[in-house]
Amino acid sequence: MSDSIREYLQSKQYAKHVADGGLEALLGRWEWLVNSVAHGDEWGYEDWVNEMDGRRILEEALALLPLEEQTSTKAHVAELDERLKSCLIPVSDGIIDSKAINQYGYTSERDWWYFNFPPNMEK
Repeated sequence: MSDSIREYLQSKQYAKHVADGGLEALLGRWEWLVNSVAHGDEWGYEDWVNEMDGRRILEEALALLPLEEQTSTKAHVAELDERLKSCLIPVSDGIIDSKAINQYGYTSERDWWYFNFPPNMEK
């Protein structure tokens, strides 16, 4: 896939492993996470938020794909998202600080990943 996505990730100063891995790594990580939650693995709060930040970055990267690649890739991500959503517990006020939610304008419809917890969250 496109080096322009890696360049974008670098320009946003995301972690080196994120930028170097590009869309392929973001997709692979998301698929791994979905399987982990579906399997019932336990998650810590900080790890979960970090992974949801990864989902937001994935969304940014998807928008940069050439149109001919967007349809199939977005369809694959949508399938993963639906599988994950069926396992999650909604949280009306979000999983991150309300100041950040307001600052970035996150909504539970568009940015759903910031408004759900896995069932096996460590206490």
